[in-house]
Amino acid sequence: DDDDDFWEEDDDFGSVNDQLEYISGDMAATLRIREIQKDLVRADNSADPNGRKKLLFRLVRENHPDQNPGKEEDVRPVFEYCLKMLRLCKD
Repeated sequence: DDDDDFWEEDDDFGSVNDQLEYISGDMAATLRIREIQKDLVRADNSADPNGRKKLLFRLVRENHPDQNPGKEEDVRPVFEYCLKMLRLCKD
């Protein structure tokens, strides 16, 4: 079955199974993080050398729990992931 093959394939972001297990029980956050990972790759490939940091600063701001009243628990995993990636950029 082709659908089963999809879940076994690896790509630039690692195996799909590894990515989906990142946030157990929260598929929406996991899928949002996957989209962010793709955006980060595009930012790395852009002409702007600071594109990745700019994107991460924006994402941290947008996904900050204080900026999303009533959705704090929904955005927290995405916020923590973006913050972690931003810290890695600064190292």
